[in-house]
Amino acid sequence: MGYSYCLHNPCHHYSLRPVGKRGQHMDTRTYWICSAIITFIVAGLVYWAVKVGNPYIAVITLLWAVGTFYLCRKRVHEVIEDERNVRINEKAAMKTLEVFVIGGVIAGTVLYAMSNQESDFTQAGLTLGIAVTGLLILYAIFQTFFGRVRENPHEK
Repeated sequence: MGYSYCLHNPCHHYSLRPVGKRGQHMDTRTYWICSAIITFIVAGLVYWAVKVGNPYIAVITLLWAVGTFYLCRKRVHEVIEDERNVRINEKAAMKTLEVFVIGGVIAGTVLYAMSNQESDFTQAGLTLGIAVTGLLILYAIFQTFFGRVRENPHEK
């Protein structure tokens, strides 16, 4: 395993860091390239899994992708997101939740009400209602969890 000098803090002090399989660091550009490659691999494998009718391949592929994204992200030591991006993502997530809940409730109710002998939309309406309810329950769980973490930051 070799060593290389690298700048790793704002004071521009040089530090001797190991370079090798365990010491490899990834820059932001490489991270985004890896993310794109993983995305294309997942798209291809999930498409193939659907074509052959094997849900296990799709699930294993998605789990592999999540793990690989996590490991790649851990190797990046540059700033990928700043506080402004985090706030924008929080607002976007909240607006998406609001739009989906309102739209889902309206669409589910309309589909359920439109059901008759000729066209049965009952299942679609109930599925949307269950999805909206599940999403609201998940939101309440996360809100409670993050509220407790914020109250007591030493306890995780």
